[in-house]
Amino acid sequence: MRRLSWRRAKVTFLRLLHLHDSPQRTAAAFAVGVFWGMCPITPPFFGLQTGMALVCAFIFRLNKIAALIGTLISNPFTFVPLYMFGTYVGSVVLGYDLNVNASAFRHFSLTELFGGSKEAVNAYFAGNFITATFASLAGYFILAWFIGRYRRLRESRRKRLKLDV
Repeated sequence: MRRLSWRRAKVTFLRLLHLHDSPQRTAAAFAVGVFWGMCPITPPFFGLQTGMALVCAFIFRLNKIAALIGTLISNPFTFVPLYMFGTYVGSVVLGYDLNVNASAFRHFSLTELFGGSKEAVNAYFAGNFITATFASLAGYFILAWFIGRYRRLRESRRKRLKLDV
């Protein structure tokens, strides 16, 4: 009886992790996490990016752990350069000439950051949506390739070891 309950718990845990998902589904979960991790809406509320990634993972039945790992792209060490770069991209795309204040990103006050400029706020949101989209797409393709390659190598090693025995 004890073994049966342990087996049931293990199966439930593996289902939660979605370890048997295809590389594409796992990469999609990671990409969802990257998008929400870099999304310009979530920085003032860092818990929101994790929550949104988990909600999307539950809705689309994706790997929750991969989605959570994807959100770690923005953390207290990386969010300043990420959002500065996104704001720069937005200013280039929208054709604005902005001077972004790096120290204001540390406190994350939009008014202090951009001096209340509507153009700067537009550049921030547009640029960071663009960078979040491209980063999540790049993350998807890179991770899908990597997981597929890893699984093929592992399977060929298993076959080779079976032949040697």
